[in-house]
Amino acid sequence: MKQTLSAPSVKWLFRLRAIGGVIGAGMALWILSGLNAPSEIRPWPYVLDAAIVLLVGGLIVKDRFTRRDLKRVEVDDGFLYVSEYAGPSQAAIPLNDIVSVTQWRGRTLRPVSVYLRSPSTFGTRIRFQPKRGWGWAITEDSVVGELRKRANLPKNPNA
Repeated sequence: MKQTLSAPSVKWLFRLRAIGGVIGAGMALWILSGLNAPSEIRPWPYVLDAAIVLLVGGLIVKDRFTRRDLKRVEVDDGFLYVSEYAGPSQAAIPLNDIVSVTQWRGRTLRPVSVYLRSPSTFGTRIRFQPKRGWGWAITEDSVVGELRKRANLPKNPNA
């Protein structure tokens, strides 16, 4: 029986981050425009305005690429099933093809990376955002341990 490991959709997370960034940049631009005294022309508020716009734009583009890289992942006793969120294609990867499982920690977005022995339809690295569970942001999700156990990998990847 298949068990879903990835979050149902991460679209909302990236949209909230983009909206928050745009609102924050708008507030910063509004505050900076009030600092410019009309009697004296100072270029630094315009430089800061341009820097803020470029920074927020860059972060939104980075989020877009990160979201595109995340996959939908399911697992059963013998295979890892990987698919795109928006696509019908699905790859079945044998669990013994998994070399290591790691996770970013300490952030809102904590994707799990599954590294494969041989390339699949989606490459040699599969990344997905695990379902939200209880736990600290600096600890690994239970999904990481479960995948390591199913693939017969050591508990400590540094061992």
